[in-house]
Amino acid sequence: MFENTNYSVVLVKQGEIVPSENPKIPLPTPLFLTLSLLPTLPEVQVNIKVTGICGSDVHYWAHGGIGDFKLKAPMVLGHESAGVVSALGPGVTHLKVGDRVALEPGICCRVCEQCKNGRLPANVTLEEGALVEPLSVAVHAANRSGLKAGDRVFVFGAGPVGLLICAMAKAAGAAHVTIAEILFGKFPDIASTRLDFAKTYYTDSQVLLERAALGEPNIEYARRTARYILGELGEELADIVIDATGAETCVQTAFYVSSG
Repeated sequence: MFENTNYSVVLVKQGEIVPSENPKIPLPTPLFLTLSLLPTLPEVQVNIKVTGICGSDVHYWAHGGIGDFKLKAPMVLGHESAGVVSALGPGVTHLKVGDRVALEPGICCRVCEQCKNGRLPANVTLEEGALVEPLSVAVHAANRSGLKAGDRVFVFGAGPVGLLICAMAKAAGAAHVTIAEILFGKFPDIASTRLDFAKTYYTDSQVLLERAALGEPNIEYARRTARYILGELGEELADIVIDATGAETCVQTAFYVSSG
């Protein structure tokens, strides 16, 4: 069920990734953590089986970092994962070797129920388990938005998180969900492919947006794009607008397509 190797993808430097079965990478670790092959604290070792590719992983690979976080040494990519418990630390009783789990590998408090309870139900596959992390983002976004039954929702970004937000909106009773995607400069087919899938997945309308013109101020692009969405496409102002792109232009456009 589990193996002694842990297949990983290591980002050596910007633009260069290499596969590795057991990457040996120095980790900046708080004093209360002990680095070893087997858990020595009340924690478990997980043999990772499935990992999703996040937009942040792509940023690290393509640009050598994301925001203020820059690649300074080789790092293992991926944080949307699921796997099988392969070893137990002392005092662990709520899990056993062989349990299938989903996980968030960021350093957390390690003691609350939310941190410790990652066991997957028998009917959830490991591939589905790897989507628990992005699904949690969508759940949090929908909850924070105050979305309620009957609302009209507009979502920027038709990647996994954006699509999951649409699903959450429908589950919360949204009357109409629109999803928008911007054309990728070098990969124009990605946007249309995403929107084609969105037609089959919890959305009522799908909008393909052009990129800003060369030298066009972001605010002018936002106003022009909003006029296109509301005017030419006939979309109504949305009760809830959620951005799943992180792009400044989308955030600015959100204000112009919102009823609030």
